[in-house]
Amino acid sequence: MSLRQLLPSLSGQIHQSLQTGLAEADSAGEPSGEAAEMLARRQISLEQLRAAEADTTELAWAAAQADDGDWSSMDVPGRWEDSDLGPFDGMVWFRRTVDIPDAWAGRDLELHLGPIDEVDVTWFDGAHVGTTGNYTDGVIEFWDDARLYTVPGHLVKAGRRSIAVRAIDGYGWGGLWGSDAEDMFVAPVGGGSADRLSLAGPWRYRAGVELTPAPAANQQRPGALYHAMIHPLIPYSVRGAIWYQGESNLWDGAAYADKMEALIGSWRRLWGQPLAFYYAQLAPYRYGSPDRLPLLWEAQTDVMDRVSDTGMAVITDVGSVDDIHPTDKQTVGSRLAGWALARTYGRAIPYSGPRRRGAGGRVHGHRFQ
Repeated sequence: MSLRQLLPSLSGQIHQSLQTGLAEADSAGEPSGEAAEMLARRQISLEQLRAAEADTTELAWAAAQADDGDWSSMDVPGRWEDSDLGPFDGMVWFRRTVDIPDAWAGRDLELHLGPIDEVDVTWFDGAHVGTTGNYTDGVIEFWDDARLYTVPGHLVKAGRRSIAVRAIDGYGWGGLWGSDAEDMFVAPVGGGSADRLSLAGPWRYRAGVELTPAPAANQQRPGALYHAMIHPLIPYSVRGAIWYQGESNLWDGAAYADKMEALIGSWRRLWGQPLAFYYAQLAPYRYGSPDRLPLLWEAQTDVMDRVSDTGMAVITDVGSVDDIHPTDKQTVGSRLAGWALARTYGRAIPYSGPRRRGAGGRVHGHRFQ
């Protein structure tokens, strides 16, 4: 049941508080002042980006002998936000060269580029070999799809050849990221694992049209979610909270534990009682940076050690590294409910796997002691 559906059943202070919170959320919908100016600038940049996507004059950057000597360098796979380019939405061109062996001449090749966030057009030695998505038409649901393009044999000649990629990303992370380095390569169709050339490592890049940032959405403004969704509920008596963790906090690292400790502490102060707080482990996914997820998992585990009456539902075995949103929500919900039923309501049921106590320990085969 939504908060709006709850309104008729409430009365007095609770009804008024909830009504006010929802009204404030509604009134924040129309941008004005600086937000309106940002929105106008973004609309102009959107039109420029769409024009650039349709423009054929810049396709010279895809040519076999295009001069990229003054372009910058970026290691892939990797998010372009982690390079010297920094926070950027819009169009970026990428180029690199490969030395095609004599034995590959005239053979069909496969380009394995990994996921490209969000849409791309790809050329081999100046010839178009693949397109995924179209930003102008809003066909952009491919940020997580690995690109596999075939290069026809008549285009394949021995010697140094170029690969060019024009990528467009309109929101969040961008670039050639999301795969392991060993999954980026070019190889003859039907060739073995030893018969391939790696495409991981430094690529030349050049930024094109940049999208002006949009004004923060209502839910992203400081205090917006709290005032509209949490504050109206404070008059209620509650036993605890269940938190499903999203991927936006992936890059927090150790700071995640500090943030969660502050959040839980503030809620407990507002309600005037030690609310139980149970949360889901961040689901497994290949984020393109292999150390990020373990660091966040460690920080999530730290919360249980630092904050009383908390618990984490481990879900490393539930999700899929190929799907950022696990489809099996029932298992996640059951494990979270197990924590609440056992720790808050006193039921004698299993609710957690084994946990290490104290520092140290030794590994014996497949056992930790």
